[in-house]
This record gives sequence, structure tokens and C-alpha cells, in this order.
Amino acid sequence: MMVYFIKVVAFQLLFLLGYDLFLKKETFFNWNRMYLIFSSLISFVLPFIKIESFQNVVPQEYIILLPEIVLTPQKAVETIEPTWKWFLVIGIAVSSLLFIYKIVQLLKLRFKGRFVKHENYTIVIIPKSSLAFSIFSYVFIGEEIDEAKLEDILSHELVHIQEKHSLDLLYFELLRILCWFNPLVYIYQKRISELHEYIADDRVVQHTNKSNYYEKLLSEVFQTQHFSFTNQFFKHSLIKKRISMLSKQKSREILKLKYLVLVPLLLVSLVYTSCEDSTTEAEDTVEAIEKEAISFQIIDSAPIFPGCENEQTLEDLKSCFTNKIATHVSQHFNAKKASQLGLSGTQKIFVKFVVDKTGAITALDVNSPHPELTAEAERVVEKLPKLSPGMKDGKPVSVKYVLPIAFKVE
Repeated sequence: MMVYFIKVVAFQLLFLLGYDLFLKKETFFNWNRMYLIFSSLISFVLPFIKIESFQNVVPQEYIILLPEIVLTPQKAVETIEPTWKWFLVIGIAVSSLLFIYKIVQLLKLRFKGRFVKHENYTIVIIPKSSLAFSIFSYVFIGEEIDEAKLEDILSHELVHIQEKHSLDLLYFELLRILCWFNPLVYIYQKRISELHEYIADDRVVQHTNKSNYYEKLLSEVFQTQHFSFTNQFFKHSLIKKRISMLSKQKSREILKLKYLVLVPLLLVSLVYTSCEDSTTEAEDTVEAIEKEAISFQIIDSAPIFPGCENEQTLEDLKSCFTNKIATHVSQHFNAKKASQLGLSGTQKIFVKFVVDKTGAITALDVNSPHPELTAEAERVVEKLPKLSPGMKDGKPVSVKYVLPIAFKVE
């Protein structure tokens, strides 16, 4: 799961960079809105997409999962649920409580205010307040706001209601709960909030004097209350940006071609998800390799360990190979190193290596709980003798092995 979230963050970073570099300054506000929503959503889907035509570009490797080698007499204990998963659950719980708190505060304002109902919306007049914001079909207006500004403020907030901007903010609020650890979700929400204000401002100034509208934005005494899932009229940090965007000349239609930047970004993402090795992280190694692993029978002849040449059947060759590997690791691996490093409990190391077409050990990759254990595992595997290569259809082939090593630190 951790690998999945890392990919999501990477894709969102890629899409946000594309937005900030090419699209953010354009006045195609609704197009930008769709880009942000689509790119944030597709980032969660892309890790599951594998395109065979991309995968075929990568040379085929046969993967064999070897039996786990246990370096102590005791049986390996069950793996405790990774600590990071508990942090994830706790973070989601805390984020949910914060969201509920915001809802409660909003409901307090709603019940404290005076209602003025209209056909498609309801105005809630808040006593002793200069707040102005909207959520779904409700427009909250502070009674201390100057009456001369009410018409433009109401027009602005009604645009939010008509365009259903609250759904966008609620979507990103839910992402903040589920992905509280991902800073890019907060950036996405900030970008979409900016766009909502630009869209509403642009609509309002079509029916009012632009200069007067600037003055109303600048002259207001700001009172803010942080509801990240509401559209707030008087948001201090956005005022200058809104005025700057209002005074900006409309982008030329030809510049809509910039949205084609999404095509190479998606292509890069698809190539990555289709070609990358799904066993990068130790937590996902077993599950991923079990899906990819092949039996010794898939290839005509698996690599042969020196001393196993006289075995007659594939099953005997497999047994001899695994026994030789286990003996080699048991004799050379320093299992005491883990206790010297202050580690405790059952430790697991996953060693990936390739027996190439010449029988040499290559592409060594180790996942372990400590860099020194990684170095120790690399040292041991590098000492393996040269093997006879695997064969498929009469030709030597590269065969990848995954070797789990477990030992208990008392």
C-alpha cells in the first residue's frame, strides 16, 4: 500500500507542475477547474493501469521465489502490522474529527443566523459578523457588511452555488482526510479555491463596474473563519490574486492548446506504471512476487548450482538449488549483526538477484530494515559461485530470484 501512495503523490506532483508551469496564469478558469479535478482523480487510478505494449518493450525476465531461509531454530513469528499503517489510521481518525468539528462550527452559525429563503438558495444572516461565504445552497452573510456591497457579494456567492463549487471543495476535503499525509492534496485544494473565486469574479464583473468591484474587495475589513470546504468572499490571502486576475487580459483561444500538456504527462505516467518493478518496497515484496513468480517448470531448465549437475529431474534440481543456497547463506551470513545494531524481534530481508544468460549474479537489490543488513546480504549473495544459466526453447535466459531471509533477534 505504501508503494501505491508514493506513486499517487508522484503523479500528482507531475500534474501540479504541469498546471503551475503552463496553465495557472491563463484565464480559462473552467478548463483549469476540470484539469485539477481530473488530474487529482486519475492519479489514484494510474497505479493500477498496465499497458502490455509498454511492458513488451522491457526484456522478459523469469522470476522464481525461493523458499524462505530461517537462520535461527525458532519459527518465524507472524509479521506485525507495519507501524506506518497505524499512523495512517490515526491520521485519518484525527482528520475526520477535525472535519466534524468544522461541520459543527458551521451548523452553529447556521442555527444562530436569521434565514431569508429564496427559490434556489437560502441566505443566512449572521449577527455581529462580517463573514461572507457560501456552501451548497446556503449563502452566509454577516450583518455588519456594508449594504452597498451586498448585491455584488450575493451575486458572487450565487455563482458558487450555480457552479456547484462546494462539491469540488468537499471532494478535496475528503481527500485531505484519506490522504492527510500528502501535502499535494492541500495544494490542489488551494488551487481549486483560487479558481472558484476567479470564476465568480469573472461572472460578476460582466454585470457591474470593474473598478467599483476592486474597491469593494480592497476596502472590506476582513473577518475570516477557516472552513476549507466553503467559498469565502473575503479571504485575505486571495484578494490580490483575484484583482490581478480580473485586470488580466483574456487568454487567446489558441492557448487552449496548452491543455495538450496533459497528453505527455499521462503518457509518461502510463509508461512508468507499465514498466516499473512492482516489488520496490519491502512491505509489498511477498505479495507482488507471488503474483509474478513462476514455477521451475515454466522454463525448460532453471539455473544450475555447482554440484547439482547430476540431478535428473527438475524437482531434484530445484531441491538441490534451494539447499545449496540455504547452506551458503547460513554459513556466510552474520545473523548477530542485527542484535549488534539494536534491532529486536523477527527481521526479514528480501534479496533480489538475476542469474543472467552467462550464469553470473547481476542486478542485486536488497530490501532490509537497516543499511548494514543490506550490505551484509549483498556481501553474501555476491559470494555465490557462477551458475549454469537457465534455458528456454534452447536459448539461455535471464532468471530473477527473490530470496527471503528471516531471523529472530532475541
